[in-house]
Amino acid sequence: MNRRRRWPAPAAAALLAAGVTLLAGAAVPLAAATGSARSAVVAQALTILPTLRSLDTFGPYSPDNDIWNDRPFLGAYDAAIRAGVPAPAREFNTWMTTGTGLTSPVRIVHWRGGTIVWANRCEPHDCFENQEEIIFAPGLRKVWGIARISHALYVFGRPTPMQQALAIALFGGRVGNSGNTLTFPLDRADVPKARTSIRGSGGNLTSFFPP
Repeated sequence: MNRRRRWPAPAAAALLAAGVTLLAGAAVPLAAATGSARSAVVAQALTILPTLRSLDTFGPYSPDNDIWNDRPFLGAYDAAIRAGVPAPAREFNTWMTTGTGLTSPVRIVHWRGGTIVWANRCEPHDCFENQEEIIFAPGLRKVWGIARISHALYVFGRPTPMQQALAIALFGGRVGNSGNTLTFPLDRADVPKARTSIRGSGGNLTSFFPP
């Protein structure tokens, strides 16, 4: 049985006051996101990191199955991208919407809030400049993440502060990982680097994708 942890009072107050600190479709972090709210997201990401556990499968999802043929995922992804990435960018970058993008096997990660499927995709021959990180919560049928398109960054899916914190914990864990394969929980020796990366993010998903 998973016990639901309560937010520390200062963190909860900051997050409630700020709401969503990054709006879908914003090319940069919103100036309206207060420092205290971003600090609260960082604090929560640090508490999420040690709860992450890699899974081999979850329901129909596994690294061996193509998530891009999964209807619940595709429906949530399409809605998130349409709301979060401007139409001209979507229409020009057809790799995002037509299935022509390059993908790698998904990662399935359990955390105290449930289980998510973590996917990524990029434009063939130009992965560095045009890529997206996608988090799918099957239980919520919700997708959120970040897309880098020709130096512009778009946070899509309107992630809640908690969902932002989860993404930052995942990205920070990847930065800290020293092995050939990213597996949670991290090796003990990799945790300090991951925590440093999370703190250095300042609570912004965009910090992991420099222009």
